[in-house]
Amino acid sequence: MRNLLVILSLGSSLALAQPLAPVTVKPAWTVKDMSLLGFTADGDAVVRPRSGSIQVLDIASGHVKRKAGFPLEADGAWPVAFTPDLQARAWLAGDALVMMSPAGVQRASSPGLRGTWGLKFSPDGKTLAVWNVNGYVQLWNVTTGERLHTLMLTGQPANVTFHPTRPVLAVSQRAGAGGHVTLWNTTEGKKILTFDDLLGSPDPFTFLPGGELLMGGGLFLLDLDPGSGVGAARTPQYLTKYTEPCSPQVVWKNCLRGFRRGSVSADGQSIGMNIARTPQHIPALLIYNKAGMLQKIVDTPGYVATLAPDGRHLLLGGFNGELAGASPP
Repeated sequence: MRNLLVILSLGSSLALAQPLAPVTVKPAWTVKDMSLLGFTADGDAVVRPRSGSIQVLDIASGHVKRKAGFPLEADGAWPVAFTPDLQARAWLAGDALVMMSPAGVQRASSPGLRGTWGLKFSPDGKTLAVWNVNGYVQLWNVTTGERLHTLMLTGQPANVTFHPTRPVLAVSQRAGAGGHVTLWNTTEGKKILTFDDLLGSPDPFTFLPGGELLMGGGLFLLDLDPGSGVGAARTPQYLTKYTEPCSPQVVWKNCLRGFRRGSVSADGQSIGMNIARTPQHIPALLIYNKAGMLQKIVDTPGYVATLAPDGRHLLLGGFNGELAGASPP
């Protein structure tokens, strides 16, 4: 495996040449008692009402377009997962893992599924990653219902993400104020790379369409070879961090606002990073281009923003359980 671009949180970033003025968005639509689960391949939102079936929602209007194809037994299940084309779906029903695909329905029951807190499909929909509070990740064959591998970790996994084109799974673990990340070959179930003692949390954590790994906020280019391990590492490059004047009660003049979570457009050209801004901790989304340059500062008072796949719309999760949509100017 060669030319895998990994984004690591390893240090400080370049300062802004000119400060950008924050803009505040107002919701174009709002629906109550609705949570965002993800997006379809067409860019629609997959949402879960407080009661009722999982649905597909138009991000521009907020109108429900159709049900997402989960059976009734999945309505109260957690966690759930789906492929963007909604052809494969999975959920945990008690201690039973249920996987639906065009090949049929597979059910697996195992004590090792207890403590599961996350499910994620591989890009081809053939493998399901199941991560667990007990310190391991299981890989399941969606077609046959067979457990392929169990990846043993040194602590609780926080998140996982599949490479878009290669048989690689990245797993993040939080460790105090920092993090720990491992990369695994999903075909063989073998660890291929470890990043220890990262400075800062590995969140946000996801592969971009081009194979870049968004992890914290820097760019780090590695040349990976299954035979010899890691090749030469290039000079890291970072997303521009956001600083602003501190409150008068703080001894420092400027305060750095750390990234809390992130989202990426479908083409990988826009990256949204969530922060809390000003001494009043206003929720905001920093929108970057793929080169790591800050393009917009979007304040979303009362909401946590997710960048939609089209890179133009925002989905806003309200603190009272509402879901809203907006477009930054």
